Amino acid sequence: MFLLRAGGVMQVCRPISTELRWVSEDTDALDTWTCTLTGTLVEANLTRFSCLVSLKIEEHKLTGPIPAELGTLRALRNLELSCNELEGCIPRELGSLTELRRLGLGNNKLRGEIPQELENLENLRYLNLRCNQLDGTIPAALGQVYHLDLSQNELYGEVPLLKLQS
Repeated sequence: MFLLRAGGVMQVCRPISTELRWVSEDTDALDTWTCTLTGTLVEANLTRFSCLVSLKIEEHKLTGPIPAELGTLRALRNLELSCNELEGCIPRELGSLTELRRLGLGNNKLRGEIPQELENLENLRYLNLRCNQLDGTIPAALGQVYHLDLSQNELYGEVPLLKLQS
């Protein structure tokens, strides 16, 4: 596991590509917090971490699109990219992450429809897409999750009946 923290009270904005260059490619969890990363996820070249099970890059100043190549990280179970300034559409390739249990993309600038390919995520239990600019219909298959937050978007249609956790 690799944790990236800023020391002291003062936080400095640093490029994500610089901060991750020393991280071993066999790292299985990447959790960045209490620091401010800048740049794009494309620059971070996250696909070199093929063993990743958990990727948490929340509350930074990352911009640009979510790379479709993240769909090649087949072992990923937790993907948290909330509270950045990510823009563009949610890549349909994320539907290839069949082990994914948690997907957090809230509080960004994502637009477009929720990809139908997310219906392939049979293990998904938590989905946060709140506070984006998403539009279109709500996919019925999202009823498989236990926690679903689609608020503050331009979505329409019926909210699927959610499973109860036992």
